[in-house]
Amino acid sequence: MDSLFDEINSEVQDDTHSAANAVDKSKWSYSDPKVELFVDSTTDVMAMLRTTQAKYDGKAVEKYRVYYANKSIQSADPKDINEKILDVVSTSGVYVILKFDGLKADTQYYAVVAPVNPADPTDDGLDMITEKEVNFKTAKTAAASSTASNDEVFNNVSYTYENNLVTLTWTP
Repeated sequence: MDSLFDEINSEVQDDTHSAANAVDKSKWSYSDPKVELFVDSTTDVMAMLRTTQAKYDGKAVEKYRVYYANKSIQSADPKDINEKILDVVSTSGVYVILKFDGLKADTQYYAVVAPVNPADPTDDGLDMITEKEVNFKTAKTAAASSTASNDEVFNNVSYTYENNLVTLTWTP
């Protein structure tokens, strides 16, 4: 009898949990029916991402969670998938622009994005994740100049200053 009670209690809790999720899901919408993700630009340490704006309870979402790895998210080992929460930098039409910084130079990245639930920021957002991942490579860091800083271009440089006139002299 106790096991039967536990089973019924478990089913009631599952139904309650499912109902809560259904209500929560009904609060979500997008600014456009087509949910997209693009890479607008990259540097050696950051990428500007553009995705369709999500709305929760009619209000624009201000934060997005990016899931990223160095190989395709679909084939990556779950322990190799990282996440970072990004603030919206700006809005452009039905899209939001996100600054994804703190990246390594000359590195390949794969990413998907999900809006952060304002009612529950701990929610992983996987049910709202972009279907298509983007991939991009950050730029290489510029190589250091091969000219040493103590190399002299001119020898014996001197100047004189007289009557608001500077006279510069040197020998090559």
